[in-house]
Amino acid sequence: MDRFRSGDLLMVGAFRLVADGVAGAAERARAAGAGGDRDPAGTLAETLADAGLPAAGSDVVAAAVADAGGRAVDGLALDDLLTGGAPGGTRGTDDRPVVELSVEAPPDDSVQVLVEVDATGVLRWHLPSPVTLGPGPDRAADRQVFRVPVEQLSLPEEGASDRGILAYGVRKVLQLVRFPVRAAAGAGGRALVSWWERRYRPYRLVVPVGPGLDELVDSRKMPDSQREQFHAGPVLLLVHGTFSTGSAAFRGLAADPFTAAEVYHRYAGRILVFDHPTVHVAPADNAAWLLAELGPYGPLDLDVVAHSRGGLVARSLLGARSSPSNRLTLRRLVHVATPNAGTVLASEERLGSLVDVLSNVLALFPDDTIAAPMQAVVEVVKQLALGVLEDLDGLTAMDPAGPELAALNAADDGARERYAITTDFDGASGRVPLRALDALVDTLFATANDLVVPTEGVHSAGGYRIADPLVVPSSAAIAHTTFFREPVVRSQLLEWLTP
Repeated sequence: MDRFRSGDLLMVGAFRLVADGVAGAAERARAAGAGGDRDPAGTLAETLADAGLPAAGSDVVAAAVADAGGRAVDGLALDDLLTGGAPGGTRGTDDRPVVELSVEAPPDDSVQVLVEVDATGVLRWHLPSPVTLGPGPDRAADRQVFRVPVEQLSLPEEGASDRGILAYGVRKVLQLVRFPVRAAAGAGGRALVSWWERRYRPYRLVVPVGPGLDELVDSRKMPDSQREQFHAGPVLLLVHGTFSTGSAAFRGLAADPFTAAEVYHRYAGRILVFDHPTVHVAPADNAAWLLAELGPYGPLDLDVVAHSRGGLVARSLLGARSSPSNRLTLRRLVHVATPNAGTVLASEERLGSLVDVLSNVLALFPDDTIAAPMQAVVEVVKQLALGVLEDLDGLTAMDPAGPELAALNAADDGARERYAITTDFDGASGRVPLRALDALVDTLFATANDLVVPTEGVHSAGGYRIADPLVVPSSAAIAHTTFFREPVVRSQLLEWLTP
């Protein structure tokens, strides 16, 4: 390893390294997937796991990168990082110690990001900074600059197996990953996410084909001949959240045979699952599409179970619901981790943190449903790497300071009964990656949260209040994406979802 001090210039493989307020050591790391590897996804997964990301999460991240056409160009390992007392340097523009890495710019039909895995097992995506033209070997029009903050925090020790991995920010492994970008309509051909969602996350309103696990998840579009049965009693509508799909979001319900069968029989099969794009389309627009699709069904009494952002879609039904042609009655609305008060991760300046946090939540709580949302996360990363913030209305609609939430929280959703389920994630008793992620996210929120949404914001948002929410006891087992895996959540839903 080559050692460096603050202010030093170091060449390591494809990287020109300049440290500002940081000292440490650097060496070239294997570039996973480079050099014509036959299985770039498998190689990247192995590299991420070796760097500290749990193996199951590494597989999902690597598969999503490979599905998006990504390949590693080069790798860099940083070790023995020291901040604060590091000699020399002038500190970064935001007064944080940083390692600045300059690399060759990608071709015009590609984008590049840095994938970081800290030794504690936390993953981050680093986006390129605007290049400042001027003198110096690390500033040129044909080069790209990444500024990697070096934040350090101590983690409480939790058993002998964790000894020696008690500090975040001491060692990092970085992979420079290059993605091809497809021509797409809008934003000068660079609105990648809207193109991707229209192709891979289209609108669908589907019905389960039976009460079992496979039938509830493997849904199909309703034949016209079945529509009459939806007038015979209340209809259960399931609305998923950000980046997800109906089958992924509600798999936890379907995986419990008793809950799946009980819900199916209570509603006599009158269950609708609403699949919809969540990134480039605002919740109000999702609701408008849903209302138009429900129109031919005739008068409906709806019970809605909504996860995360799906609750904002359900609340947005109000605008057109009053139209006589829709003839909808919203009987019950169950919010599960809905950002009714927004989430600080959804402001434009924090979208990078949003993809970081959700990547880790998906990687650290893996099951057979997380591939779909991870693919969407990677597509957003690619667009952010282009510096394009247009067509991300579905995300920025969750900004606590945005006009969409202000308008929503000043209105009545019309539901006769409202319920809420929330929690405060506590990683103190969990594995090192969970403890590290919890500590980092808490600095972003400065209030109780489930790693993505503030705890109280689910049931208390301006004038929008829900009495007696279910606050699931804090633990390292339940986070934003895992509510439906919990028996206490499924049991409570069955209490609320009565005929």
